[in-house]
Amino acid sequence: MASTPETTEPTTTTTNTTHPTHTTHTHTTTTTTQYADPTPCPILNPFQQCNPSNNTTELTQQDLYGGAITMSFGTDFKDISHIRVVPDHQEVWTDTYDNTIIVELLNCKDIPDTDAGQFFFTDLAESSDAGAHDLSYSGVLDHAICPEISTDVVKCGAVGSHVVSKFHDEDKSGTSARNQVMVYVINLRLKEVGTDMLVTMYRTIQVGETSSTTEVKEIETRDHPDFPSLGSFMAMVGTIKIVSHELFG
Repeated sequence: MASTPETTEPTTTTTNTTHPTHTTHTHTTTTTTQYADPTPCPILNPFQQCNPSNNTTELTQQDLYGGAITMSFGTDFKDISHIRVVPDHQEVWTDTYDNTIIVELLNCKDIPDTDAGQFFFTDLAESSDAGAHDLSYSGVLDHAICPEISTDVVKCGAVGSHVVSKFHDEDKSGTSARNQVMVYVINLRLKEVGTDMLVTMYRTIQVGETSSTTEVKEIETRDHPDFPSLGSFMAMVGTIKIVSHELFG
C-alpha cells in the first residue's frame, strides 16, 4: 500500500439518463415524443485549471534519496526525517500548517495507466483509515507536468479529498479529530525499472474539533478556490529530475 502522512468518497461514475417517454392524448390521435439523451457535463481537469506559473513561492532545490532524485520545495517545507524515522522508500516534507508532501518509490502496479490515479488515491484513503474520501478527478496527464522526466514515462494524476485524522489524534480524541484534507496525487510510471513513483500533497482545508492541527493555511489570491495550493504543488512537481537511475537497482 502507498503511505499516508503524519499530518494529514468513493469514485463516482457519471451515467447518461434517458428521460421517460412522454405521451400526449387527444380525442382522435396519440402522439409520442421521444426526448434525446442530455449531453453529459465533462469533468474538468484540475491540473489544467491551476497554472503553476502563477506560483510566487520561492523554491529551493533539495536532494532526495541521497541525491539520486532532486526536487525543489517551497522554503516553508522542511524534511520530516529530522523529527522522526522515515522509511527508506519515502521522502516526507511538511510545513508549519501540517500540509505534507510525500515522495515514495513503489513496486510498479499491474494496472492500466487510465486507472492508476484512481487506484493510488483510493489506496491512500484506505491506508490512512479515512472516514470518507471523494475523488474529483483522475486520468493520464500531459507530459509537460514534469518536463525534466522522459516523455516515455506515463504521468497520471488524481485530485480529491480525504476526511482523516493526524497521526495518533483519533486514538486520543476520537473521530472529532479528523480533518478534511485535499489530496493531490502525481504518479510517474517508471515501468522500465519496475517502479511507480508517487508524489502526493495533503493540504488541510478544515480542522477537526479535537485535532492537534491548530491552524489552516489561508487560500491565497492566486489559488484556485476549489483546489488550494495545487498550482504551488505543480510548480514543485515540475522540478523533479532523476539524476541517477542506479537508485532503481
